[in-house]
Amino acid sequence: MLARPLIGGGIPLMLLGSAQPQEPALGRSPDDADSLADALQAVSDTLAADSLLLAPEDSIRFSAERFDLEVESNVLQLRREAWLQYGDYQLRADSVQVEIDRDLLTATRDAILEDGEGLLVGDRVVLDLESEKGLVENGVTAMADGIYEGRTIRRVGKDHLDVDQGSFSTCRLEEPHYCFTSSTMRIEDDELAVARPMIVRVRDVPVFYLPYFVLSLRKGRHSGLLVPSLENDSQAGRFFRGVGYYWAPSDHFDMVAKSDLYRTGRFRFESVARAAWRYKAPSSQLRWIQDHNPGSRSESTDLRFSHSQDFESGWRLRLDSTAGRSSRQGSGGLNLQRNWSGSLNLSKTFEEVGSVTAALRSNRNIETGRIIETLPSLTFRSQWISFFPESEEEGPWRTPADSLDAQKAPAWFRTFGLSYSGTATKERNLNAGSAISHVAVDHRATVSARGLSFFRGLTLAPSLVFQESWFVVRNARMPSVLVELGFATNPEEAFRMTDATHLRKMAEGLYNGIRRFIEDFESSAGFTR
Repeated sequence: MLARPLIGGGIPLMLLGSAQPQEPALGRSPDDADSLADALQAVSDTLAADSLLLAPEDSIRFSAERFDLEVESNVLQLRREAWLQYGDYQLRADSVQVEIDRDLLTATRDAILEDGEGLLVGDRVVLDLESEKGLVENGVTAMADGIYEGRTIRRVGKDHLDVDQGSFSTCRLEEPHYCFTSSTMRIEDDELAVARPMIVRVRDVPVFYLPYFVLSLRKGRHSGLLVPSLENDSQAGRFFRGVGYYWAPSDHFDMVAKSDLYRTGRFRFESVARAAWRYKAPSSQLRWIQDHNPGSRSESTDLRFSHSQDFESGWRLRLDSTAGRSSRQGSGGLNLQRNWSGSLNLSKTFEEVGSVTAALRSNRNIETGRIIETLPSLTFRSQWISFFPESEEEGPWRTPADSLDAQKAPAWFRTFGLSYSGTATKERNLNAGSAISHVAVDHRATVSARGLSFFRGLTLAPSLVFQESWFVVRNARMPSVLVELGFATNPEEAFRMTDATHLRKMAEGLYNGIRRFIEDFESSAGFTR
């Protein structure tokens, strides 16, 4: 076995092989270059397959079915399934040549170069180990969820690539549906790709041209152009989704503007601005959507605003508002719709009890004047409560078998429990001067088991639901009227409701109204009279 540095000034190498060299080679001094060269030549002639180069730092490791060492020129040739490692670099190819004096690696035929952060695949790879510069012919690399290809990819620095006759696509098919091509492209610090010019191709057909294009490759939250995707719609066909720009000027504000481009001429634009505050924890969002579809002769515009805020007391507030306008040109003329909707929700979760939510909602059709309001909606949801809760004094109830293992779940009957939710809603429908009010209360109780296990492998979660809705006038099967005779929150009306005379007058008024209805309608032909 031989373990000596190779001669030459560039790369210190150590040889290990399964064959044994002649004894005189082991006894000579490393300073005797001629004798060492003879020994190395003997090793290169007799070393078998799976040879390996090992050394301390800055050394080369390799394996190949065959290798030849040209001692005079200090060139190492690896052939057939060659693999070589130098520092962070790993190189695989059918053939690899190492020029030791020049610190130069050359790989041909199915070459793959990996540097720990990514890989390059090409027909030919040349790498200068000292300057870390090199080139790849007919190369391919993956970066930022996309595939880059180039006739020549030059590494002009550790983090800089120059690509000649290059292309980029996020489509991972062997023949991508679309790509961006450029005669000159530079990738800097794995953060930025600059192309001059840039041509968008669909099915290899040029459809768009830009003289200059910049694409951000950085990960995480940062400003830059968005990478679009090619999608398919059953009605509109293929289209580009998400062509636009993302702007993040600070940690508390960002904005995105993007478009969907259809080959039918349809155009959809969306802009979103978001703001958040670090300490008070509120966040707001403003969204504008414009959709123009000449195929269906329609267009729409939506403006949406939302705001949410958490308070130190545990309450959470959320506000949503949407204003929309849509139009469609039909055979009967222009159909125009304008709507507004808004909601306000206030909620809080109480430990070991449940959560409460109060909501106000309103929907308005500006064209017809119809208004649907929910004023208010109150909801309570309880937490799941076990029928047999564990007490601190007695500890968990377990079966005799479970008592042997303290990590096992409590006894089976402790998995059964109850949860409840109830919602009270008052809804008002205003249309053409008339008002219809509905009051309803919905109840839902659920009896369920959590994690009921059998035979150490079968887990069941049975549940039984009881649901009931109470109505005042909604869903009633007979003529019904909801009469509001006053408001308890009004001091004057609240005082009158304590007066027996006033209460009697209200009762007589209701009685007379019902009696006149019976006398005038039910005793005659009714409403059809």
